[in-house]
Amino acid sequence: MFACLYLPDFSVQATLRCEPEQRRELLTKSGIVILEGSASNNRVISRNDAARQLGIELGMTKLQAQSCGSVLAHQRNLQSEDAAQAALLDCARMFSPRVESTAPGVVILDVDGTEKLFGPLQRLASRILQQSREFGFCMNVAIAADPDSASCAARSWEGITIIPPGREAQF
Repeated sequence: MFACLYLPDFSVQATLRCEPEQRRELLTKSGIVILEGSASNNRVISRNDAARQLGIELGMTKLQAQSCGSVLAHQRNLQSEDAAQAALLDCARMFSPRVESTAPGVVILDVDGTEKLFGPLQRLASRILQQSREFGFCMNVAIAADPDSASCAARSWEGITIIPPGREAQF
């Protein structure tokens, strides 16, 4: 069995991890966009749910995003993203020695044989979510018989998703 840990809006979460905890909680309720590009061609590459609700889309210019309402705009910070990815790997290694970073904000771990340490898969997934909060993350966790199914499920559904072996097609 494989688990996929997926951080939605990875660039936003990586940026927020650099903020003090009290400020981070306030900021998550505000519309936040991450911009990349030159000063004359800054485009939105990531946004949080509050920004989505304002109608902000990926690819918008900074001016277009700001015209949708009150948003906080941050330039993309690759150092904070690298640090967040390293922290995500550290979180995953607490549950399995066999982990792979497959994309920014995505880690796959082999959870075969972890039942004696962590209990049933539902309990394991709950513990991963709990631990992720201590790392400053809000993530989706999916567990399936193969890494591709786990990855698709983690990207598709919020919270915890467990796909029983042989039922991947139904999901």
